[in-house]
Amino acid sequence: MKIATVGLDIAKQVFQVHAADSEGRAVLRKRLQRNQVVEFFANRPPCLVGLEACWGPTTGLVCSADSATPSS
Repeated sequence: MKIATVGLDIAKQVFQVHAADSEGRAVLRKRLQRNQVVEFFANRPPCLVGLEACWGPTTGLVCSADSATPSS
């Protein structure tokens, strides 16, 4: 299973991860607690990450960036 794109729906404590391969097929759906997110991405090769966050019932922000391993 090679992940090309990850969609991350964030909330206060629970994060929903959806991952797709290079052909757009779903390859992973996972629910993560806040303290599991860094470990999840640290153990994956670089991929495109789409981040979704809503701060109100009618507003939202969608952005994407290439993921990278944080430097020490």
